[in-house]
Amino acid sequence: MIPDQNLNRFFIFVCSTLCMKQDMRFDRLYPQRARKQFTDLASQMCDEMEHTQEPNLKAMLNTSAEVLNGLAKSFSDYEIKRMQGGR
Repeated sequence: MIPDQNLNRFFIFVCSTLCMKQDMRFDRLYPQRARKQFTDLASQMCDEMEHTQEPNLKAMLNTSAEVLNGLAKSFSDYEIKRMQGGR
């Protein structure tokens, strides 16, 4: 099972992302860090799927990993568009 510490880190990351002050300067490296964090957490969830026998937990971990990979892809797509000048 995923340690509570990792889940807490994920929820704190998501909450801090959503609650960022609008007047803060956007960090150009933020999308890279967010993509890496989403990808790392999705990888951990996939690893945990292999170690659990409970079907409901496996389904939840699989769905969560897919969502996180989708979020990582959206940050990647954003970076590509930004590098191309927003074309």
